[in-house]
Amino acid sequence: MSIVNRGIEEQLSTTGIEELDRLLGGGIPRGSTALILCEGHNAQDASVLLGIICLNLLERGETVILLTTDPPNETYPQLYAPEVASNALKENRLFYIDLFSSSMGVQTSENSNIVVVEKPHDLNHVFYHTSMFRDEKLKGIPWPGLKVSWIYNQISTTIFTVGDPDKVLRFVWNLRSKIKTLRDVAYTVMNVDMHPQRVVETAKHIFDTVIELKTIETEGPAVKHLRVLKNAGLPCITDLMPYSVAIQKRRFQLGSEVASSFEELRKMFYMDKSGLLKLPFYDEIARFLVIPAAVILNILRKAGENNYLDQIKDSLEYAGYKHGRGLAKVFKGKFQLRKDKNFENCLKVISATGWGVTTFHLKDGSDEITVKVENPPFMSSLKKFNRPICFAQKGHFKGALEEAYDSNYDIEETKCVGLGDEHCEFVATKTNISESPSRLSELESLELLIPLITTTNEKLGEFKEKVIQKKKQSYRGIKLTFEKLPEKLPDLLSHCGYNAKFLGKGGNHLLYQITNCPYQKRDQVFHEVCTTYLEALIEAMDIKTKISIKEDTSVEDKCVLKIEKII
Repeated sequence: MSIVNRGIEEQLSTTGIEELDRLLGGGIPRGSTALILCEGHNAQDASVLLGIICLNLLERGETVILLTTDPPNETYPQLYAPEVASNALKENRLFYIDLFSSSMGVQTSENSNIVVVEKPHDLNHVFYHTSMFRDEKLKGIPWPGLKVSWIYNQISTTIFTVGDPDKVLRFVWNLRSKIKTLRDVAYTVMNVDMHPQRVVETAKHIFDTVIELKTIETEGPAVKHLRVLKNAGLPCITDLMPYSVAIQKRRFQLGSEVASSFEELRKMFYMDKSGLLKLPFYDEIARFLVIPAAVILNILRKAGENNYLDQIKDSLEYAGYKHGRGLAKVFKGKFQLRKDKNFENCLKVISATGWGVTTFHLKDGSDEITVKVENPPFMSSLKKFNRPICFAQKGHFKGALEEAYDSNYDIEETKCVGLGDEHCEFVATKTNISESPSRLSELESLELLIPLITTTNEKLGEFKEKVIQKKKQSYRGIKLTFEKLPEKLPDLLSHCGYNAKFLGKGGNHLLYQITNCPYQKRDQVFHEVCTTYLEALIEAMDIKTKISIKEDTSVEDKCVLKIEKII
């Protein structure tokens, strides 16, 4: 990562929702105001999104000023995470500007964390109290001395009660100046169904960052979508992304995470009497992801930055091949679809998974099939590779064709957004040679893909548990002690692709030198994935260890592996 990029990232405030931060380009720049626009159908979802962001800020130790038009004890932090709110109050990191109690005639005793505004309809009065509170209570300390976020739970309520939208927007403008001076961040929600279009457009202009929640009504179930309209001048992804909300579980999910189960997925697809697959949001260029386009795009982007495209090519192509073949097999077995109709439905699924509108043409009197992908996702961000990069799609088309037509096919990508073309195009030619994409070993696939997808400890932990459960079946009956572990380690390290030299052991640890480490001087996460995988293999044989890698910077491609026994 360059110094410039690192400097930008340090000045971003993340929402704590990984996929949303990715759409925003990493987070919201400090000194910005963010508006969450919603329709009536999505109003509760917008409030939940705001509440989750608030709790994420508090949980990572930041300070929040909550301007609330609800009673303080009935705000999202208090209702759904009282322990988080309680800890933040004790640590003087959560403060309420109460715009509710006086207007409703409720007697409330102020304490050091709650300011009851006596004239909540007088916005000059509100701004004075809010501004003075930030200056006096929080000492007027600007970022980076203090990370402060303002959560204004519902600007639409204030507009409704004050009765003059222009006054409220001027109040927001004044507040915006204060936030920019202190390098704070502010969030609020506006329900577009409650205001004239002029008011909505003015608000979109005033706020630095605008996130939109909307429901698209089409044939079949309605689908909720989120879109980032702008982010304080930062490059961001503006594609529609489907989302789901679980209020009490504090979960706001975007993209591929929406399809967390077959039941959720089944709601999105249905088949009519003619045997054609119907997608409720087809032709909306939907970004509902089954093989997640967003995740694979992240892989390509990061791999491109690290000159790693050749290494991930086979892994992505094989993953696409397995998915395409498996999908066509389902259509063939469950719905008795053959050839054109089967492949057509496979393409509809790949369209729905976020890869653009995909169609095919069978050349008359020929075994040649052309597949065209229009409006591929995030096209502008891919026109820099100067090479075809649709590895997963290529594998998918090959697998689906071979299963649907019971024949073998060669696939060539003749046009690609990676080459600067406006759409992607593939030519499939029937062949007598049976050849599937090169299959990588399990670890080779994992070590290539997982580091490029996620770096969180939580997801690495989930990955480790899955490997343990899977390998326990393979290692059934094998029981090792730590003392006998060196006998097994050469095979395990070789399985991980390591050439290792034993250096010695202590009372509760073993040391090896890796003589062919491919990850030296790369992101630390490459090491973390490999050590997590190795820990899982050993734990599947009932030995718990903690494995770490220390790079030997004086020697090319050599690292020291330390395996410690956990007692």
